[in-house]
Amino acid sequence: FLELCAREGWLDVPDRPLIFRGDVPCVRIRRPRPFPQEVFDQIKQNVGKLPRQIQGMVFVLDACGMRATELLTMGRDCLSRDSQGDPYVTYYQSKMKKWQTVPISGDIARTIQEHLEDVQKQWGDKVSWLFPNPKGRPYTRGTFANEVRTSRATPR
Repeated sequence: FLELCAREGWLDVPDRPLIFRGDVPCVRIRRPRPFPQEVFDQIKQNVGKLPRQIQGMVFVLDACGMRATELLTMGRDCLSRDSQGDPYVTYYQSKMKKWQTVPISGDIARTIQEHLEDVQKQWGDKVSWLFPNPKGRPYTRGTFANEVRTSRATPR
């Protein structure tokens, strides 16, 4: 803008450059960091060592291909079936700002259903999340990652 003003004589500015390329900090574009496959393979090999709830979370995350934050805020009403009885899971896809419905296997539907029953027993209608933390709130991404990272050889 200043160069254009100097060239066209619009403002009383020097006709030499006032801002140099090195004066402006380089803005790095953060690219998505996909979960390294070898790390996910290691988690799947040791999933039986995780607490039951975290196991279910890993299974659903793997089956649906969603982001962890989308998994952690999934509602208890996420499971549905079509007219043929095939199971689907519905969740809010934050990046696209829309609801997403994806088909799931019968095994994942059973995992979700069992977990829904556990949540109902523990919390009744007090929580609306599929995977509430011990305080009845959604897990944070960091807490979920920490649970996966620090779980011991014996299931809780």
